[in-house]
Amino acid sequence: TVEISRKLADLGLKITDKKLCDLFQNTFYCGVITSELIPGETIQGKHEPLVSIDTFLAVNSVSKERPRQKGYKVQLHNDELPLKVFTSCDHCGTPMTGYVVKKKGLYYYKCRSKGCAKNRNANVVKEHFEELLSTYQLDNRYSEVLATQMKKLFFTLNENKLKEVQTYKTNLTSVQNKLDSIEERYVLGEIDKPIFEKYQSKYTEEKLRLVDFIENSAVSSSNLEKCIDYAVNMSGNLLEMWRKADIYGKQTIQSTVFPDGIRYNRDLDTVRTDRVNVYFSVIPTLSAHFSPKKQKGKHFNNTFPHLVEPEGFEPSSR
Repeated sequence: TVEISRKLADLGLKITDKKLCDLFQNTFYCGVITSELIPGETIQGKHEPLVSIDTFLAVNSVSKERPRQKGYKVQLHNDELPLKVFTSCDHCGTPMTGYVVKKKGLYYYKCRSKGCAKNRNANVVKEHFEELLSTYQLDNRYSEVLATQMKKLFFTLNENKLKEVQTYKTNLTSVQNKLDSIEERYVLGEIDKPIFEKYQSKYTEEKLRLVDFIENSAVSSSNLEKCIDYAVNMSGNLLEMWRKADIYGKQTIQSTVFPDGIRYNRDLDTVRTDRVNVYFSVIPTLSAHFSPKKQKGKHFNNTFPHLVEPEGFEPSSR
């Protein structure tokens, strides 16, 4: 906060590091409202948040907790209620909060809409969520198939960009050769110092531009194998990873798989989701397609587009 305060001052905005710390810990900016009238409780506001929950948590995960001076305690996250706010009431659409019955030692999710009364034991909701999550867990027998399709998809979607990067790398090699050449000629006395400095400056600037483009390119195949291995491994251990993760890990996993959260229907005692991450959405189709009950000889072409390795293009090994 001290460093940020100094940079803001250089830009003409004077704000103390203490004030910044207070702002960073204000839940209002991530769309959550708290009040001393409902101590220990949070309400999802209807105003548009300035920052996402993930950004708010990222900032505060490195902030030292200190006592609030407003007479109430804000508890955005509880290890026993990882699905809080992430789960909405299917009846009215309101994000569900949670509470604990201390005498029983039981946690509950509850709808905050007045009169809705769609409360449910947290363990039951958790079981339904785990059942839903397991639907998108990859059968390890199909890991190789999914990894192959991911590679094809990557190169198909990024073919032009990867070719562009490869061209820049070729040009970088050419510029480096020119630099090496004029340095050798200068050492051998074939060119004088002014000419050497002129072309050295020119080639160095060109080299820096090429390096900057390559290093900042949004598309890179350098660690593709590792990324795919991680994604496939995660897919095959999705449920176990969620169970073993801490509160922040659980929320990261569930938000990754179900970007719009889940809905709990109290009348049917079921959970559902409106949207699934496109990567995970293909897994049930994949499993069904390769089920032993399916006819032999079929090729995987569901959900993923019909993909072919780009001809004549070999991705960089860098």
